Amino acid sequence: MKRKAFTKQLVDPVSGEYISVLMIGKKRELYDKGYVKFFVSFLEDVILDKEIRGKAITLLLYVAKSMDWNTKEVYLYPNFVAKELKVSVMQVYRWLKILLEKEILKPTERRYFYKLNAYTVIKGIEEEVLKRELEESWEKG
Repeated sequence: MKRKAFTKQLVDPVSGEYISVLMIGKKRELYDKGYVKFFVSFLEDVILDKEIRGKAITLLLYVAKSMDWNTKEVYLYPNFVAKELKVSVMQVYRWLKILLEKEILKPTERRYFYKLNAYTVIKGIEEEVLKRELEESWEKG
């Protein structure tokens, strides 16, 4: 089955600017998913850093997807993460060490809990953005 691509206008919840997003799949799926937005300066640092880009970016994306956005913490039990990412436990430890050395993650007082640097990513829910966009369009008439 071939997936269709379409463009959707969204409103950035922080800046209020309209952004076009290329979506692939069924349009109704758009309402069920959230998004993670990486800050450009952080992304540039990650892309230019060969240690992160070549290795630890897999764990970084996992962190961005799994983080508790209220506390900005993520639970990274190496055995579980390795199973989820289909890599060895030692690989998770190596990636984690890189992210800690680069100060992208820092350990908390609780074992296996880490905090993501506050100026790296934000998370939103497309449903809320689309709902607000629809409300704004109704108000403008």
